[in-house]
Amino acid sequence: MQRNTFLEIDLDKLDYNVNLFISHTNKKMIAVVKANAYGGVDYKIAKHLESKGIDFFAVSSIEEAMKLRRHGVTSNILIMGYAHDLDIVRNNNLSVIIPNSDFVETNKEKLKDVKVHIKINTGLNRLGIFPEEAQTILKDLLKYGAKVEGLMTHMAIGEDREYTKHQYEVFRKVYDELNYPFKYVHSSATDAAIYLNDEISTHTRIGLGLYGYANIETDFPLKPALTLKGEIIYCKQLKKGEGVSYGHKWH
Repeated sequence: MQRNTFLEIDLDKLDYNVNLFISHTNKKMIAVVKANAYGGVDYKIAKHLESKGIDFFAVSSIEEAMKLRRHGVTSNILIMGYAHDLDIVRNNNLSVIIPNSDFVETNKEKLKDVKVHIKINTGLNRLGIFPEEAQTILKDLLKYGAKVEGLMTHMAIGEDREYTKHQYEVFRKVYDELNYPFKYVHSSATDAAIYLNDEISTHTRIGLGLYGYANIETDFPLKPALTLKGEIIYCKQLKKGEGVSYGHKWH
């Protein structure tokens, strides 16, 4: 079915937003292209950003990661959801998060040479291990031969800066206690990246911010890069007071 309705992505504004976050945080970027890049066609966005120097992407599933690989994306890809097949992960040079302690024990025979990011639950309370488990998890991962390359967390409430600061301090305490040479450390998504003073992370993770949007009220000079367009197919002339459509809720 063909419809004359489409989403237009301004790549110049996309590039502007990417550079804005990089210069603002003074960190490298992990571009989040999960859920088909928030509706923007994941592999096309990833290929464009890859050509501009972005070398790390994040998705939610093995299926999303493999779609990028099939379309020629060669950069690092982190699967932020639960990865069920570590053979696919290993064989396609993908990285996975450690979502809970059970994952490590269940997959101990399959973790060898798998690139992993330990996710610390600091208050979002979805995927992620508890801070007090971190030392044991790290030791187990190294024992089972995993390639421990990253440490991460995820902020819960963008507009609550005090809670974000609390989460960051929990994360920093774990980072300090582990004392491990992580190649990648990342905590901030779009909202927190705008205002959080993150002194330990190597990267910032940006999803909606790529397109110029945030969930908080901010003066941060993002440029909206998405426009939904459609063809006007008919104009009807009505008399004053006549109702339109179901229920005549508009007159």
